[in-house]
Amino acid sequence: MLKSMVVTVILLAIFLLRSPSSVAILLNKLQLPPPVIGPESLAFDRNGEGPYVTSSDGRIFKYVGPSEGFKEYAYTSPNR
Repeated sequence: MLKSMVVTVILLAIFLLRSPSSVAILLNKLQLPPPVIGPESLAFDRNGEGPYVTSSDGRIFKYVGPSEGFKEYAYTSPNR
């Protein structure tokens, strides 16, 4: 539990350093498109883009900016 918390804090710090609008993002609640339940996980890519989040129905969303919010990026196979 503590290890995942540390990793999350480190990822957020990297995100803050890479994106000029990240402070505004952290001050606002980021909304996923309805009727999504989640996020269930959070990730950044090696280029500092994202965050990417997964929903309970297997879809993956990417945060594309404050004006657009989260957009559907990919989905997982139902037969995993």
